[in-house]
Order: sequence, then structure tokens, then C-alpha cells
Amino acid sequence: MGLFTPAWKSKDKKKAIEAVEKLTDQSVLKKVALNDSHKIVRRTAVGNITNQPFLKEVALNDSHLDVCLVSVNNITDQSFLKEIALKASHIDVCLFAVRKITEQSILAELALTRERSLVFLLKKMQDGKKVKMQDLVTASAQKLIELYSLSPKGEGFLTDSNAVEPVRAVGKLLNNTGGFQLMLHTHGQFAASYSVYGAARNLEMVWDGIGSWRG
Repeated sequence: MGLFTPAWKSKDKKKAIEAVEKLTDQSVLKKVALNDSHKIVRRTAVGNITNQPFLKEVALNDSHLDVCLVSVNNITDQSFLKEIALKASHIDVCLFAVRKITEQSILAELALTRERSLVFLLKKMQDGKKVKMQDLVTASAQKLIELYSLSPKGEGFLTDSNAVEPVRAVGKLLNNTGGFQLMLHTHGQFAASYSVYGAARNLEMVWDGIGSWRG
């Protein structure tokens, strides 16, 4: 590290984190949050940021789940939380945003517009309410289609770890809720609904190792 290089730019991750923890300049924290190669350093920076529009963009666009969650944790703007609940690719980010919404009018609006979406079925389950398994299968398959549609040119093959993570999160959710059979039913509905060549086979491989699933 050069003589005048800021400590937060240190290649030593521990030193960089310690330096970021002491930062108060929001513009510098934003630079770190956007550009640092270490997710834990970015996460530390995000934890000290208060700018709500910036935090929303991080929650929607950062490639690592834990950075997104820290960002959502710092958001109090209800309209931004609503947008994240509707648009975030990772189901855990969506659900966390919903959990932070306190305005009943927004919750009611979301429930009307996405009453059968995966995130709201999950919320119902966490609230101790009954959910039909077929509704969960349908919502999960729709979420998977949404995620696969984001792949480059929509070719149906996910190989990048950042793209795979949200898809595996859906698989883990299904396994924790209903095991292999629920995963199998969801895969079947995904295959029937999403006709892009190779996508169903790719999903089998992406889910490999979740519970008893073998791709």
C-alpha cells in the first residue's frame, strides 16, 4: 500500500474492515460499497450508510446475499422496501423487505397484487397460517421462471455463481418445507411451463446436493 493510499484500500482484508468501520464520510463509504472486491468489506461499508436511495440500489443489485440483507436492514423508507419486495431476485431479500414494512396500506396493496407470489406465501407460513402445497409449487415454479428469464439472452443455462444462488435458495426452501417430493413437483411444473431448451436439465444440476436431490 502506497504512502498516501487510504487504509480502507489495504489489500489486508482485516485492516480494510477496521478502516471502513471508522469511516463517516458517506461518499467514501459509497465508493467502498460499490467497488471493493471483498464482500465483507462492502458489507461493512453498507452497514454505515444511511442514504436510502443508495441502499435500495445495493439491495437490488449487489451480487452477494449478505450485502443485500445488510442494506435492507438499514432501509426505513417504506416505498423502497415495497420496491425491493417486488423486484429483488433473491427470495430471502424479498421476504426480509416485507418483514420490515409497517405501513398497512402498502402490505394490503402488495397482498392484492401478488397474493399468490412465493414471498407472500412464505410470509403466511411464517405467520403460522396454512398454505396449500400446490400454491407453493406454482409460486415457486413462477419464481424460477423469473430467475431463469434473467439469464443472458434467456438461453436457460445458469452457470455464474451469483445467478445460481437465488435458484438454489428456492430449492432449499422447498426441501425444508416438503422435502424431495415438493422439489420434484416444482421441477415438473417448471419444466412444463418454461419451454426453453435445456432449462429443466440445468435446474436439476443447479439443485444438486440440496437434501436428497441429485442432479
